[in-house]
Amino acid sequence: MLTSPSHWKPLIQSASTEDAVVALMRDYVDSWTSEEMLALPPQCRPGRIRDRDDVCDWAVVLAREELKVNSEEVGTHLLLHIAATFKEAASRLTQLSFDSRPPMPRQGN
Repeated sequence: MLTSPSHWKPLIQSASTEDAVVALMRDYVDSWTSEEMLALPPQCRPGRIRDRDDVCDWAVVLAREELKVNSEEVGTHLLLHIAATFKEAASRLTQLSFDSRPPMPRQGN
């Protein structure tokens, strides 16, 4: 059974590198049962997560699909959980990206 986003959120937030976030998202997708995967619309079934771009791309795809669903459709609850987890991962990747940039030089007045 798919674990709740509240299980994955602290793991994602504590990841210290982009590679660690990507590895967590691989583990997350790998934790889904075949029944859970099949309950999702075909366009919402991620393949192998290769890198940060895959995580961010899927966060966008799932957010778009989340806006389209009827709350009574089969798989809606599952889609909401998955979209929330991918959003959290994309947010962490963005944060790590900004944290790794060198500081901007100050401009004198």
